[in-house]
Amino acid sequence: MKMRNKLYSVLALCAMVLVSACGDHEVPTFTSDFIAFKGGSRTVSEADPAFDILVTSSAPGAASSVSLGGSAVEGTDYTVSATTVTSGSDYTTTIRVTPIDNVALDGTKTVELTLTDGGFPGGAAGKVYTVTILDDDCPTEVSGSYAATGAALGGNPPDFTMTTTPVAGSDNSWDIDTVWGPNFVGWATGDDGFNGRFLYPGTLTINADRSVDFTGTRGTGTGTYDPCSDTFTLTVNQNLFTTSFTVDVTFVGNGD
Repeated sequence: MKMRNKLYSVLALCAMVLVSACGDHEVPTFTSDFIAFKGGSRTVSEADPAFDILVTSSAPGAASSVSLGGSAVEGTDYTVSATTVTSGSDYTTTIRVTPIDNVALDGTKTVELTLTDGGFPGGAAGKVYTVTILDDDCPTEVSGSYAATGAALGGNPPDFTMTTTPVAGSDNSWDIDTVWGPNFVGWATGDDGFNGRFLYPGTLTINADRSVDFTGTRGTGTGTYDPCSDTFTLTVNQNLFTTSFTVDVTFVGNGD
C-alpha cells in the first residue's frame, strides 16, 4: 500500500511539472516599437462619471506625450489625468477623462487625444482617440401658465394656476400674477371672505446657474428652475401676517 501511495505521488508531481512546462514559453518581441490607443472613439454624456482610455505598447516603458484638441475645452468641459503616458510591466497604461457637467446649453463637443509619439506601425491607427461629449442641458422655455402646488403652516393650500408675463427688456425675468394662489389667505385664516385678495404678485428671475430669485409685493424668495421639466421650486417669505412663516411652492409648466 505504501509503495502504491508513493507511486501516485510521483505521478501527480510529474503531471504538475508537465502542466507547468506547457504554460511557460518565451514571450516574442515586436519588430517595431509602438505605443497606441486601444480603440478609437467613445461617446459620453457630460453628466457621466470618469472613464479610462487604454493605451497599449510593444514593450514596458514605452512613452509618449498626449496632445489635446477638439471643440471641448480642458478644465471647462473635461479634465484628463495626464498629458504624458508610460506603459507598465503589462505593456499598458491608461488615461482618465472626466466630463464636467454644467448648466449651459452649449451643445455636443469633442475631445481629440493624440499620442504625439504613438500609433501602430505602418499607419496612423491608434494615434488618435476621439471622445464625444453630449450636452444634457435643455433650453429655457418658460411657459405662459403653470400648475401650482404649495405647502405652508403644516398643510397644503389650494392648488392654483400661475401665469407669467416676460419683463420687457429682459431675457431672464418674468412677472407672475400670484406666488401663493388667489385663495391662500382665505385658506390660511379660515375666512373665505379673503379669497381673491392679497394675491402676492412679483417677479421671477432665472440666474445663469439655474437658481431663481423672487421679488414680490409681500416679500422675497429663492429657489431653482429645471429647464428640462420647466419646473420652478421656490421658498418664499411673507410680511402680510404678524406670524413669521414661509411657503414652499412648485410650478410645473403647462407648455403654453
